[in-house]
This record gives sequence, structure tokens and C-alpha cells, in this order.
Amino acid sequence: MELAETAARLHGELAEALKGAAAQAADIETARARAQTLERHLADAQRTASEAEARANEAIGDRDEIVREQEEARAENSAADAGVLSRVEALATQCEELERGRREAESLCETASRERNAIAAELEDAQRVIREARAESQAHEKQCEAAALRIHELESDLFVGADGGRGGRRFRRGAH
Repeated sequence: MELAETAARLHGELAEALKGAAAQAADIETARARAQTLERHLADAQRTASEAEARANEAIGDRDEIVREQEEARAENSAADAGVLSRVEALATQCEELERGRREAESLCETASRERNAIAAELEDAQRVIREARAESQAHEKQCEAAALRIHELESDLFVGADGGRGGRRFRRGAH
């Protein structure tokens, strides 16, 4: 009777371990999906940063050209200085805004990268836990099999001993 209770308890523990492993596998899939989403966000942020940097470089080139134009205009006509200066200031403001946007995009990239790394670490931990749960589950399964085999041997010995070896009623598994 005690072996049957032990076997039942071990079967229960095995079922719980398998449920835990299934839940952890679902958590891993969720983490994997989240990592993929973060990688897409990171790629978008990197693309935005690259675009902002290209626009900033273009604006810097425009500003440099305007500065050259301003110097030429100043030499030719001081009246043209006011218009060029206004344009340079507008471009400088635009450059500052673009630079600020580039810095924000870089910050988003860094944040997304840190989150991706954190999720990758979570994924590794979850995979380790699943491996451990599987190993534990296999150990429980082996214990259950050994217990079932031992129960069968004891029951067989019990019925063979009760029969006195005279060939009477034999124990059939599941018939008790």
C-alpha cells in the first residue's frame, strides 16, 4: 500500500513538473516574441537615427554653403547680409533640432538595445530552468518506473507466495 501511495505521489510530482515546464516554455515563447519586437523597434530607431544624421549632415553642408555665400555677399553688398544671416540662423536652428532628434534616436537605440539584452538574459535563464525541469522530470519518471516495477515484483512475489507455488490463481496486473 505504501508503494502505491509513493507511486501516486511521484506521478503527481511528475505531472506538476511537466506543467511547470510547459508554462516555462510558454514564457520563453513570449520572451522570444518580445525580443523580436524590441529588435524591430531597435532597427526602426537605428534607421531613424541614420536618417536624422543624414539630414543633419545635409543641413550642415547647406549651412556651410550659406556661410560661404554670406561671406561673398558681405564682400559684394552689405545689404544682402541681413537676408543671408536670417537664412543661416534658420538653418542653424534646423541643425540644432536635427541634432537633438539624432540624440533622441540614439538614446532610443541604446534603450532598446539594453532591453533586448535583458530579454536575451531572461530567455537564457528560462531555457536553463526548462532544461533543469526536464532533467528533474526525467528523474521523477525513472523513479516512477522503478517504483511501478518494484510494486509489480512485490505483488507477484506476494501472490506466488500465497499460492504456495501450486499453480493456483496467478496475479494479473490490474486485476486487484
